[in-house]
Amino acid sequence: MSTGNVELQSCEQHGALNVVVELPTIRYISIPMFGKRYWGHTSSLGLIRESEFNQAGGYSTDNEFLSLLNEFEAEVVTSLLGTQIAEAVNFVYVPHSPFIETKDKKWEVSEQRTHIFELIQKHCLNVVDDLKLPIKRNFLDVKAMIDDNPLCQDSCRLSFS
Repeated sequence: MSTGNVELQSCEQHGALNVVVELPTIRYISIPMFGKRYWGHTSSLGLIRESEFNQAGGYSTDNEFLSLLNEFEAEVVTSLLGTQIAEAVNFVYVPHSPFIETKDKKWEVSEQRTHIFELIQKHCLNVVDDLKLPIKRNFLDVKAMIDDNPLCQDSCRLSFS
């Protein structure tokens, strides 16, 4: 995964469920409904704020971010336990590109996006043994994919400082 090549996990019997999750930000929108917590996407912020539901939003701390990833994985596994859909789960976490364009049209590495990637990396390296299905955690290293691939740099016409 650190080279940017993703290999999806397979399973002989009912297969593995491959869950690909984009994690671009530490910002969250939480909507409590019917005794559960639902998550909104920040691109839907206007619609969520106009809804009748009492939403909460903010920025996760590092520990909250990691805890939410664990909660998410546990919820996916719990949802699968009573089904014959999969006997294993492969989580692939995808951060935003760490490169951002500056006002003077140059490209820089974003500290916040790099930090999110580091949190994802930390999460993926943690051993999981308390879930009731075998899971595998992977991440895409977008920076390495761009840095180490001249074809990508040429096709994107990017120059990095």
